[in-house]
Amino acid sequence: MKVHEWASPDPETCTPSTTIGAARRALHDLHTHHLPVVDDGRLVGILSDRDLYAPGLDDDDEVETVMSTDLFTTTPHEPLSDAALRMLSEGINALPVVDGEMLVGVITTTDCLMALMEADRRARA
Repeated sequence: MKVHEWASPDPETCTPSTTIGAARRALHDLHTHHLPVVDDGRLVGILSDRDLYAPGLDDDDEVETVMSTDLFTTTPHEPLSDAALRMLSEGINALPVVDGEMLVGVITTTDCLMALMEADRRARA
C-alpha cells in the first residue's frame, strides 16, 4: 500500500498570516486536529490543535508565531508502513504529503488504521 491510496488529497490549509482565531475556527469546522500552512502552495509549516491553544495566545496573533516548521513529511508513493512508522517514532499523528515542496495531501494515524482494517478485512475474505 502506498501513501496516496489513503491520504486525504488537497487538504484545507492556511497561510502564515492567518490569525490564530481563524485557524481555531477552521479546525473546529473541519473536525480535524491538523492544519498545514502553505505559502503559494509550498508547505512551510503545520499547526496542531495543541499549538493553537497554548497559554498566552491572542486570536489576532498570526499562526506563523506558533506553527511547527521542523517538518516530517512523506511522498505519495512512499509505502504506507514507512509513513506510519515515521509517525509512531516521531510521536506525531499526521504527515503532510508533498511532491517536492508542494503540498498534495495529508496522511494521519487514523488513515493508517483504516488501511490496516481494510487489509485485515481482505485477508479474511
